[in-house]
Amino acid sequence: MDTVDPAPYRRRIVLAMGDAALKTLRAAAIAALSSSLILTAGSPALADDAPADTTAPVIDSIGLTEGQIYTRATTPFVPRVHDDTGVVTLETLVDGAHSRKFSVAKTGMRASADLLSVPDGTPAEITLLAYDAAGNVAEKTVRVIADVHVPTGTISPATLTVMHSGPLKVTVSDLPADIAKVALYSTSTGKDLDVRTEAPWTFNLTTVPGAEFINVRMTDANGNVGYAGATYDIDDTPPVISDVAYSRGPVVSGVPINVKVTTAGATIGPVGTLTATATDQTLRKTEWYVDGELKSTGSTLNWDDRASTRTSATVEIRATDALDQTTSKVFPVTIDRTGPVVTSLTPAQNALVRGSYFVTDSRVEDPSELVDAELVGLPSIANAPAGLAIYPTKDGPLTFTWRYVDKLGNESLASRTVIVDNTRPGLKLTKAPKNLAKVKGKVAVTAAASDKNGVAKVQLLINGKLVATDYRAGYAFSINTAKYGKTFKMQLRAYDRAGNYVSTTTRTYRRG
Repeated sequence: MDTVDPAPYRRRIVLAMGDAALKTLRAAAIAALSSSLILTAGSPALADDAPADTTAPVIDSIGLTEGQIYTRATTPFVPRVHDDTGVVTLETLVDGAHSRKFSVAKTGMRASADLLSVPDGTPAEITLLAYDAAGNVAEKTVRVIADVHVPTGTISPATLTVMHSGPLKVTVSDLPADIAKVALYSTSTGKDLDVRTEAPWTFNLTTVPGAEFINVRMTDANGNVGYAGATYDIDDTPPVISDVAYSRGPVVSGVPINVKVTTAGATIGPVGTLTATATDQTLRKTEWYVDGELKSTGSTLNWDDRASTRTSATVEIRATDALDQTTSKVFPVTIDRTGPVVTSLTPAQNALVRGSYFVTDSRVEDPSELVDAELVGLPSIANAPAGLAIYPTKDGPLTFTWRYVDKLGNESLASRTVIVDNTRPGLKLTKAPKNLAKVKGKVAVTAAASDKNGVAKVQLLINGKLVATDYRAGYAFSINTAKYGKTFKMQLRAYDRAGNYVSTTTRTYRRG
């Protein structure tokens, strides 16, 4: 049996119904639909049910007008773009190449393009791309005229030019063709001091000594602003020469030598350094002349006059600045070539010394004042109240040297040789009663003494007291026993020329 589509019949039935029946049918259908919605409310809608966004944004305007002049100083342009889901990103292209990219903020759309690579006065195509969240993109292009570079210019005279005070003409050149205004302004107040709106771009001012700062502001026809500046040294004063001095580095004991030199003159040594302080804001050179001959340029003169025998010289210093203003000062100097003169030195030459140390002292004279004196070549030296103590290590000749330096660095040496003798002399009784012998009347006692540096004397001691001294070899004494008690003690003592001594053993005698 064939099936029959009932739809045509249903349509015909509906069409045949009256208005009342139709209303009743609609109410029943609405009730059934409501029941169906209640039954299905817990089931979520499927993602596949949402339609995909394939509609690109629509750009009404990129915010620029065809043929307008685009400047870097211009506020970023404001595009007008709409999209059913919202624009998220804007991008600008310049002549088809990427320029910048912007996220769309809640505050609205802003965009700009980088035209720094486009020469001023040249047309450039700025394209705006607008992206929605689905990645759909729209674009619109406007052609503008680029003018994004700040004006530049050249100031003359050039910066760091040195000049005298007075009228000064400052010119700004090498300006772009569309320059509209050049202003001379103050950096401290920001205010314009003088303004030019057409060529010649020249300013006249009056300078005073010191540093003069020139600042100009350049504005082109489209409002781009550039700045330039120059500094000038205004100098009406020649250099000043001061603080001339002679010096020499430490010669002994780290004592430096410094002598002030004035135009009245000074005494200097044959070797050292002459120094002058020349001050000027544009100092160009300093020259040193000795007896009219140029010897050096710069702040110092390495003075070495040892090859000469002169005792005086004339030193001239000339200082010149960048404007050829020159100052000259002449200093007469006396040249002291003589070291300190020794007037006394102890011990004497070939003197005999003894003990663990001996003291040396000296006296000198020098018109330039002694600054140091020292012993050289001896490791064992210590201060002593009357000079310097030398500690010999063995007997025999010992040479020591004093070194003296005056305040000009002149040096003198003085040497002495002494004989160190710490060896006692030899002493022997050659004739005398034996110990504990009985004696009476006058008793003869003789002795022999010896020393490599000579015997000075032999002494006779009775009961420990000195009673006689013999200074010549063949030393002999006579003892008058009547002058002493029933018993007494006798002893001999010998001294060498250095002061070393030796004694015989004591003998005891009884008077008989």
